[in-house]
Amino acid sequence: MKIIDTNNNSFPMTDEISLLIGFFDGVHLGHQKLINEALKFALPIGVLTFTDSLAETKKQKLLLDKDSKQESLASHGVSYYFKLNFNSSKNWSKEHFLEYLSAKNIKRIFVSSDFTFGKNKSGDIKDLINHFNKQEEIVKIVSPVVLTDGTKISSTYIRALLNKGLIEEANSLLGYKYFRKGIVVHGLHNGTKLGFPTANIKPDNSLVKIKDGVYKTHAHVDNKSYLSMTNIGSHPTIDQLSESIIETHIFDFDSDIYDKQITISFDSFIRPQIKFDSLDALKKQLHKDKDFILNQH
Repeated sequence: MKIIDTNNNSFPMTDEISLLIGFFDGVHLGHQKLINEALKFALPIGVLTFTDSLAETKKQKLLLDKDSKQESLASHGVSYYFKLNFNSSKNWSKEHFLEYLSAKNIKRIFVSSDFTFGKNKSGDIKDLINHFNKQEEIVKIVSPVVLTDGTKISSTYIRALLNKGLIEEANSLLGYKYFRKGIVVHGLHNGTKLGFPTANIKPDNSLVKIKDGVYKTHAHVDNKSYLSMTNIGSHPTIDQLSESIIETHIFDFDSDIYDKQITISFDSFIRPQIKFDSLDALKKQLHKDKDFILNQH
């Protein structure tokens, strides 16, 4: 996938493409439906999305970091990734945005039915259709994916599920297991003292808060996958921390992976964070957690 910065007033593309517009945080089933609709046409697919400053402005935490989002879009068949600087374009009028999209090489535009654009969300799909669909049907409106209870799959809804520790529900809407990745760093080594050494990754504060607790996970390192259990928490029993960290105990694993990149995918929520009366009580619970996960596998 080719990544292209687009901060000027003209769309930077010469090849004929189908264009998808949106923020695409999480690349969930709703986003995947949009991509699949575009794949029906014999044109390369481009995604026009805003820089992460959009989320910062809205004070939203992200589901995926920038690199993971780009990798996911590429894996689903997107050929071009256009980054529109949110700070430089947030005050564009709807007319300016429509003119920006009027490049002759954009043969199809795919958006969700709730798509808005322009300063103060002044433009909507009716404006898109009125502007483009005069000679042929250029704009394609894709309906959202809706659950049986009428809830629309959205990044906001998935964030709320992760906040509550509802990993399996979130995974079903993402279409993949939610994950975090990072470089393994040294921690306080309390896990080793308890007989449960952990691989710690530094939290990314731009990403959504996952509920504190113990999770069944898989650790992916050096192109291999290992069953594991992950604790997200602040060590209420020992060495209370000011913020939660992510610690993963990898089963049947004994290799030095400090400074290596590791990916932790979340399978299910096991229990919430607990403050134990003693280290022995904590250690006993960790053994119970491990046995529970192994019996699930």
